[in-house]
Amino acid sequence: MVQFDGPELTKIEPDLRPCERRLKVYYHNECSFHANDNTNSAWIIKDARKIIYPGANGDAWWTHDNLLTQMQYAIQIHEEVCGPGVQALFIFDNSSAHATLPPDALRAFDMNKSNGGKQRKQQDTTIPHSNPDPTKWGLLQRMTTPTGEPKGLQAVLEERGFDLTGL
Repeated sequence: MVQFDGPELTKIEPDLRPCERRLKVYYHNECSFHANDNTNSAWIIKDARKIIYPGANGDAWWTHDNLLTQMQYAIQIHEEVCGPGVQALFIFDNSSAHATLPPDALRAFDMNKSNGGKQRKQQDTTIPHSNPDPTKWGLLQRMTTPTGEPKGLQAVLEERGFDLTGL
């Protein structure tokens, strides 16, 4: 990420390796909608706004589906403006977005101990570098069994090399 140094805020470009990209951070919090109040002009490349009119005879309240749809537009705008060499990072501080997850998001609280049963299917994932067994780092982990059932927490942890004695 670009940094600025000293009282003159000298711009320092990052020293990127060939596999790395610049990072552009977009902040959004509960007050950011006031950022352009009382302005007479704005630079608009493409509009990602979604205006709702909630109430008895109006739109439904803002949902995570609205947020995810809006994010698709925001990502398109980012890619058009910044090009493929810049990675976007969207940071939210908005109470209605705190629990926003896509339907197949990874969530341990939604998993059974065993495979199958009444649990939703979750998206496949990559085992992170924080995993205790370094031989598993970066490996793809399927979140369904070969028969298509959702994996349980025990199977997921065993695949990652955790000792589940006593679980």
